Amino acid sequence: MGIATAAWSFLHFIIFLLAEGLLETFKQANYIAGFIAILILIPMFITSNRRSMKLLKSNWKKLQGLFMPQSF
Repeated sequence: MGIATAAWSFLHFIIFLLAEGLLETFKQANYIAGFIAILILIPMFITSNRRSMKLLKSNWKKLQGLFMPQSF
């Protein structure tokens, strides 16, 4: 579910950039919040696979736990 959320968020952000432009992203508070949410999703998306789980071992849960408050 997290990977699907990240994929849809990235797609939405790309469509927004194509429609509005990069400068529009920083004009309103809700756009800035969305941009920050995308930045937070990037490390979660990259480390949400079995290879990352094996490489990071117990640190994987710590890393994923750092980003859980973002979901609220």
